[in-house]
This record gives sequence, structure tokens and C-alpha cells, in this order.
Amino acid sequence: MANQSPVHPRPKGARTIPIFHTREQVAKRLLISQRSVDRMIKAGELRAHKIGGQVRISEEDFLAYV
Repeated sequence: MANQSPVHPRPKGARTIPIFHTREQVAKRLLISQRSVDRMIKAGELRAHKIGGQVRISEEDFLAYV
């Protein structure tokens, strides 16, 4: 049996690193156009964040939408 490192559970209260997607990635996942994603963001249907001047959608916000 190979030497395996033990699995350590995440400490209570530890944060995970958030995952962010581009508008193009969200469009592909929803099988719609990027323009439709832009409309959804503008209408407030899909929450988006500006990171470094670029629009990103968090995985959490994407899952809340679907």
C-alpha cells in the first residue's frame, strides 16, 4: 500500500476560496448568449461583481440563480 497522507478536516469556521466565473463561462453553462447574461445582470436577476475592473459572477451567485 502506498504511503498516503492523512485527510484533515477543515477547521470549524475556516473559509473556502470563492470561485468566480466570467460572463462567457456563465453563458456557456446556461446555454445562452453572453448578451443575455449581461441583460440578466442589468435587470438584477443575476448578481455580478467587479474584480479588477472586470465583471465576474461568483459560483454562489450562479447557484442562487439556477
